[in-house]
Amino acid sequence: MWPPPYRSLAARATIAATVLLVTACEPATPSAGQTAASASASPPASTAELAAVLGPGSSASAPSVRPGVADGDFPAAPASGILGAGVADKVVAAGRAPTVRLVEPGAEPRAPLAYALAKGARVPLGMSLDMTMGVKNADRAVQPTAIPRLALTLDMTTGDVDAKGDAHVDAKLTRVAVEPSGAAQAAMADALRPAMDGLKGFALSYRVSASGRVHDLVAKAPADAPRASAQILGGVSQSFEAMVAPLPSEPVGVGARWRVVSRVSAAGPDLLQLATYTLTAREGGKAVLDVTLTQVAASERVQTPGLPDGVTARVRRFRSSGRGVTRLDLASVAPESGTMTVESAMDVEVAQGSAPGQSTTAESTLRVEFSRPAK
Repeated sequence: MWPPPYRSLAARATIAATVLLVTACEPATPSAGQTAASASASPPASTAELAAVLGPGSSASAPSVRPGVADGDFPAAPASGILGAGVADKVVAAGRAPTVRLVEPGAEPRAPLAYALAKGARVPLGMSLDMTMGVKNADRAVQPTAIPRLALTLDMTTGDVDAKGDAHVDAKLTRVAVEPSGAAQAAMADALRPAMDGLKGFALSYRVSASGRVHDLVAKAPADAPRASAQILGGVSQSFEAMVAPLPSEPVGVGARWRVVSRVSAAGPDLLQLATYTLTAREGGKAVLDVTLTQVAASERVQTPGLPDGVTARVRRFRSSGRGVTRLDLASVAPESGTMTVESAMDVEVAQGSAPGQSTTAESTLRVEFSRPAK
């Protein structure tokens, strides 16, 4: 099991950055009780301010699906990276479970690959996230800038396991640290800390099957969490839903490959995702998986909580892919270790009121490392 925060936070990060940049460039409209002078006094969004709202995210690297070419159970991706109306629903409808298809069973000997969680097992999971982000439009640009490292620790516990092998899992975020590198990142770290500190105590519960299907997910933020933390939580929740790598039902051996097609319909753009897993090593209940990832936009529609009144956004161009490796312990709720590098590029048109829309390009790169913290 492994947590790919890239899944929804990637696009969420890019969308949030775009919206913040464009609204910062536009004259503000005074709200009730606010003077025009005070409304226009808001400072423009810096990279640190963007990061504080969007949280750890990113997404694109070496696409496994070429534009205009269908790839088995994954539809042809147009040059824009945006599917036509209804295309994604024919593959995986929003809210439905991912599809898993074995492509290559691998070498003999072959055996089932399944999670076997035991009640009461408790394990910590450490994660570090390094992100670089750049945003530009006709009026201004935030050059690619490295965001201070985010270091997280999760305490994960397996609860009851039913007769079918479905296990109840509880996770709690026990540590959040912002770790700047040098004086240049100090100010950004100061801007990030209030939102990230508000995530401490974030709790999550879900059930996971032996084949890696996650369901009945419930997320809960601390009662006193600031608004920015709550926005980050929305993306984090769905990333945890993707925490478990779905496994094929057929027996597999080293070299096996399977494809997982899923719908990512969190805050931000509606995405269709293809993940291809390759079993590169296996010994008993432990396995090593390589994974490649490609995402396309299911539509132009964008849903982003916290948008200012009168502001709308739609995706005009989208590309996203990534590559990584994870070392699984099938008896544990958390992976032993792993890395993931994801990149994204997105063109978004943001309009405020009746004013003409403004096109903005956002690009980001995320590297995630995860491991078991030393006791």
